[in-house]
Amino acid sequence: MKKALIIGTYVNAPYHPFHQVDEALAEALSTEFEITTSDDLSRLLTMDEEGYSLCVSYLDMFDQPFPADAANAVLSFVVHGGGLLCLHNGISLQSDDRLFHLIGGKFTGHPPQTNLEFSPHPDGFLRGMPSFTLTEEPYQFEMSGDEVIPLLTYRYKDTDFQSGWCRTEGRGRVVFLTPGHSIASFRSQAYLTMIRKSAEWAAMMINKQQFGNPEDKAPASEEPTINEKRKHYTPEFKAAALAMMEEKGAVATIKEFGISSYTLYDWKSRAEGQNYPRKQGPLTGKKRKHYTQEFKAEVIEYYQSHGTRETLKKYGIVGNSLYNWLNEAGVEHVGYNHTNAIALYQEKGEEAVLEEYGVTKATLRDWLKEAGINLHTQKYSAEFKVAAVAMTEEKPLTTVAKELGIPASTLATWKTNSKKGH
Repeated sequence: MKKALIIGTYVNAPYHPFHQVDEALAEALSTEFEITTSDDLSRLLTMDEEGYSLCVSYLDMFDQPFPADAANAVLSFVVHGGGLLCLHNGISLQSDDRLFHLIGGKFTGHPPQTNLEFSPHPDGFLRGMPSFTLTEEPYQFEMSGDEVIPLLTYRYKDTDFQSGWCRTEGRGRVVFLTPGHSIASFRSQAYLTMIRKSAEWAAMMINKQQFGNPEDKAPASEEPTINEKRKHYTPEFKAAALAMMEEKGAVATIKEFGISSYTLYDWKSRAEGQNYPRKQGPLTGKKRKHYTQEFKAEVIEYYQSHGTRETLKKYGIVGNSLYNWLNEAGVEHVGYNHTNAIALYQEKGEEAVLEEYGVTKATLRDWLKEAGINLHTQKYSAEFKVAAVAMTEEKPLTTVAKELGIPASTLATWKTNSKKGH
């Protein structure tokens, strides 16, 4: 069974909290995927190493920039064969221009929420599926200029608007679907069926050649076809493309030169001296990266003058890889000491451990679980709990829980403990 990471925003989501939506999506996809749900962006950095085939974004990050290291990881994941499915606010990854092009469009605004009829587009792999009506926000978009295949439309004021599409980038696939403003949308069986089919297509469970028939599945053992032929561009061609990008922007350049956004931004990164790692050789069963000895030596040299965090950020690798390479080279380093890391966490918090040990949040939380530390209670600061309880003096507890994106039972526990003086 393939693995899927469903990621959203539980706490301080400005518009669309992940609570309840996570459970609905996990249930809908659990027949085809082994599911992990999380709000931890560091999970994105290890999708390849953890063997995920699909990432489902319900992140609500319209009010903040998407981190560069996470953007690097998502782009690399898709280009090298992973699937990305963005639902409604999950398109908020668009704040990074590379992901705007990877997804194929960006959200620009919407008229007031209303009843909308959604219909499959005849050109997409969802064709033939039934239309359905939901109370939704009429999302509107600026398309990036990258080639997309329309999947879904909605009718608003006698006009049809695009509300879903798919595209490919490198060896991977991307799907965006508009519906998903609230949990009510994820209770529509017609829409859940579309989500399942979109997830299967993005995760290569529908043949690469098939865009029309969602029932035509690939055999379980079939691997994605890898095109070994690569385009070879001259230095002059690359320089001309970068010059046009500087003058007229990425969209015009991609159209004029017939290249993908990934290719263009890869050239740009290399021209600026940011040699991001690329895979050298075939993928393994878990899609692990294969790095050259020259690349490892460069990373080690950079580590010795800049430290762990700067190295991980610059090269887009994880702490495990870095420490393994340092061990192979006989270079001394802090390394992992679970006991000391947990002590540091209890004294100074999560960020101090990430800075000192270069681990992901997911790794740290695994250590805390092994030590018997209740992560649910550690997730929120004391100040956050006090403020949440104070809000219940003015509003119903369930309303406050919904606004903050936390379970009502959790808030009730905090309120009870505050009365006991805990």
